[in-house]
Amino acid sequence: YSVEYLRVAYEEIRKADPAARVMGVSTTEDKGGDMASYLGKCLALGAGAHLDEVSFHPYWSSLDTSTPTAMASRRNMLADLRKAGCAAGLWNGENYYPFADWSIYSGERRARDFAPDAIARLVLIDLGEGLSGSTPLYLPSLLVCPERPYQYWAVDDAHMQPGVNYAVHSACGR
Repeated sequence: YSVEYLRVAYEEIRKADPAARVMGVSTTEDKGGDMASYLGKCLALGAGAHLDEVSFHPYWSSLDTSTPTAMASRRNMLADLRKAGCAAGLWNGENYYPFADWSIYSGERRARDFAPDAIARLVLIDLGEGLSGSTPLYLPSLLVCPERPYQYWAVDDAHMQPGVNYAVHSACGR
């Protein structure tokens, strides 16, 4: 169903704005998902004709020290796109887990544990591998609340301030 939905959405978006970029597939490694396998199935069903960008959500392969590495994962997906005759770009749509092994966190989003060097590596890997885009990390990983330094999510956004991770992300981003 998702490829048919993508086809219809692509056609309607193109009618409304022929210059719009259409993103689809949204393959993921979450819950043990196999990004390459799902992407391959979607491409075999014709998804490549109905998108400009392929969105993916890496978890297990978010860094250069991950298994598989972020570089290998991105290169394999780009190669699969080209083998299928698809000119779409690749877009990292979820940068929530810049850990070599995020499974030790039991799926918790622990913004305070996002090391600045890991954030830099994640963004630079996406740039270096030629991705079309990379979605920023979510807000609590980039901002801090001085009044509540150990709080996962600040209740009052007015107290949030850019932290070191914000500076690193901004310096590395495009």
